Amino acid sequence: MIAGGVIGITTAYWLKKLDADVTLLEQSNTLADGASFGNGGQLSYSFPDALANPAILKRLPLILLGMDPAIRIRPTLDPDLIRWGIRFLRNCKLAKSDEVTLRLFDYTARSASLMQEFASGEDSTFDHRTPGKLVLIRRGDVPGASRISQLKRQQGCDIEVVMAREATDIEPALESWSEPFDAAIWTRNDGSGDSN
Repeated sequence: MIAGGVIGITTAYWLKKLDADVTLLEQSNTLADGASFGNGGQLSYSFPDALANPAILKRLPLILLGMDPAIRIRPTLDPDLIRWGIRFLRNCKLAKSDEVTLRLFDYTARSASLMQEFASGEDSTFDHRTPGKLVLIRRGDVPGASRISQLKRQQGCDIEVVMAREATDIEPALESWSEPFDAAIWTRNDGSGDSN
């Protein structure tokens, strides 16, 4: 096993529970020294949405121009990238996107169960909370968010779309939020953890 960050350590933990012989290698003198503990520490089990979906097609020009803040692709004439891009576009269909999202949701549900088991274990000193998660959305995104939320609810996900006023009741700090939003996706079972 290589790396003593959050992924390496938790992978080693579960392998050890399966009675595997595990050796963890870390280049630093301190475990997790190079880990991404500076990120938000989000445990977002309710959002395994397939990247290849019809909605991303609208963002494609910005992505290809490097102007999308969330996705960076360096377009080249590399045949492998072109083949990948064609396969990606073929999968940007609603039925395929839903199928992949539900398949991924099975994995995230399993991950949530394992995280709960890990965090409540007697050996755990993991700072874990489950405050839920709000994802702010604009009016044009409400129909799609409502549709996918309904699909996830059928799989047991505690998720709903709430309007801006209700989102602000859930998180009062949004009163001073400067960016406009019309609604939010609210999940009660998503959490956060400090992997530092």
